[in-house]
Amino acid sequence: MVCVGSFPVQAAETSPSSEELNQKLEELQVETEIISDNVENLEEILSKGLNVSGYMDVEYIVDDREGKVDGFRIHHFSLFLQKKLHKNWSVFSELEFEDAPFFEAGGSKELSRSEGKILLEQVYADYHATPNMTLRGGRFLTPAGIWNINHYPPFVTTQSRPLHIRNIFPQYLDGLELSGSVNIHDYMLSYSGYAANGGGNPGSGDQNEDKAFGGRLEFNAPLMVELKIGVSALNDKLNDGTEKTATGADLQLNISALKIQAEYATADMKPGEGQTYGMQGYYVQALTNLGMWTFFGRYDYFNENDTIADNGVFVSTGGLNYHWTPTVVSKIEANYFDYQNEEVSVDHTVWILSLSVFF
Repeated sequence: MVCVGSFPVQAAETSPSSEELNQKLEELQVETEIISDNVENLEEILSKGLNVSGYMDVEYIVDDREGKVDGFRIHHFSLFLQKKLHKNWSVFSELEFEDAPFFEAGGSKELSRSEGKILLEQVYADYHATPNMTLRGGRFLTPAGIWNINHYPPFVTTQSRPLHIRNIFPQYLDGLELSGSVNIHDYMLSYSGYAANGGGNPGSGDQNEDKAFGGRLEFNAPLMVELKIGVSALNDKLNDGTEKTATGADLQLNISALKIQAEYATADMKPGEGQTYGMQGYYVQALTNLGMWTFFGRYDYFNENDTIADNGVFVSTGGLNYHWTPTVVSKIEANYFDYQNEEVSVDHTVWILSLSVFF
């Protein structure tokens, strides 16, 4: 401390030398390298960990048909297991328990009582050949349309699904699938192609020599509105000898708060013996989000055999969702079934109140 006149003045500190600065810089570089190595090690450890997630839902169903009892349904409890084995390899499985399964054996160790269903809905290994190309082997959801892939209760508007879903294209297949995407200017083309055992075959093997072949293309155009257009196809020979050729088209259109989703599918069925017939189904759904509320309406149709007069059924569905959190949602929906042939079933309404949770 020195004084100039009557005011004390702090003496100027000595500036560090260039040698000291270089030494400090080297120390920081070493610390940065250590931190970087630690981060990479942590990422590697986390990537090798097993990721467990899933969903559950419970419903209260009111069916106005005579003889139908209203009540609760423990519909789904599904577990997802996912693990990254390597930068190019990963595995995934989905084990579904439906209607709270219960199995009990008697004294003879034979099954004396059973209820519900246990299903290994998906189990596959992925080889990520490039960021835009993946080879998949195992059991996978059939890439056909929208709903069959994006069907999980916490993320769809209704507990009930459109009637033709899983009735024209199979729910899942056992085999190989190649999928990926290609960017074309501002647009994206996604593709998938597969060879599999076909519908109705267990995981232990195929029950006929013929294999199912099919695929899907989806065109995504991020214009003033978000537009997605998809087409799907499948050729299969069923275990009873029926030759099946299924085709489908789907559309997703987002205009501001309005979201429109539609699917159409048809199948030509040629039995080994008997008359050729066709199957047909479609739905159109619209929804809008207002804060934590979602309001929706859907109209769908399904005919499982077009050679039978007045064999179709129409379903009108409407209701709302309340999103407690992004992964917890309550729903209320009304489904009105209108049968063209009253000898098949009587027209009726089914109300479903539900709570769906993803965890």
